[in-house]
Amino acid sequence: MSALARYSNVVQKVRPQLLSFAWRLAPRQVATVRYMRHRRRVPNFHRPSDISEVILGQILSGEVAEYAPFADKFRVRDHLAEWGHGKLLPEIFGVWEDPRDIEFDSLPAAYILKPTNGTGISYRHTPTEPLDPETVRATMRSAMGTVIDSSEPQYAHITPRCLAEQLIGDGRHAPVDYKFMTCGGIVHGILVCTERETKTRLSFFDTQWNPLPWVKNAYLPSTLPAPPSQLDEMLGVAEDIAARFPQVRVDMYAPAPGETYIGELTFTPQGGYVTYFTNDAVRYLARGWSGTPLGRFGRS
Repeated sequence: MSALARYSNVVQKVRPQLLSFAWRLAPRQVATVRYMRHRRRVPNFHRPSDISEVILGQILSGEVAEYAPFADKFRVRDHLAEWGHGKLLPEIFGVWEDPRDIEFDSLPAAYILKPTNGTGISYRHTPTEPLDPETVRATMRSAMGTVIDSSEPQYAHITPRCLAEQLIGDGRHAPVDYKFMTCGGIVHGILVCTERETKTRLSFFDTQWNPLPWVKNAYLPSTLPAPPSQLDEMLGVAEDIAARFPQVRVDMYAPAPGETYIGELTFTPQGGYVTYFTNDAVRYLARGWSGTPLGRFGRS
């Protein structure tokens, strides 16, 4: 390996820590520079005109920390059930604050494990896979102890837990992820994630499933996905949740006709920068924004 390659590897490893340190020292300056790098203009976090400015403005004001109960993968289930969406939650098999307490013998043949204070799935188990409990415990201990970037402070207010849930889909392929982008109580579009086993591809649709040309070319799939048969139901759920928050992304799955699941609620996608969207997209996604006060969060 060349000296330049070694230097590049070192930079990639320490970059998150450097960004986190810089954020703690001068968050507004860091957000401004990173925003300008992607959008090629100076942001206005007080009077936002695009969804990136909206999210970053909420982060910088401290407002986003109020999202913690809804970003918590375990606690949000109670809120979703209270709002009438309990039937759309994946079955839960257990939750533990210490991975050493995971009761593998009590789990079904197929399941996932994920941290309540992070993003994504840390471990997926299917009936054909061998199980090494100590390796899995170590994986979950690492996932639960990983500190999300300090620019997403809501995660720091979540008690780290290991959550065992139903495996959605056939276990061989990651299910298509439908991310309903909302702002001002309105569903503006659906970001669809496909080919998630290899290199995730993104496509963007309006609520009538008309393609919108606002995902950068590098992320596009070779073929656009068809709409799920239960799109109307999913839109209804997303609209109900959207009405409770100034802005939120509602992540759902529809692995088969008649099967709909809510995955999670996301408030700071990609730290607010959403670099896969074009400038036209981020402006479109902020329609309806009016600086809604925190009092609306999670209202009944």
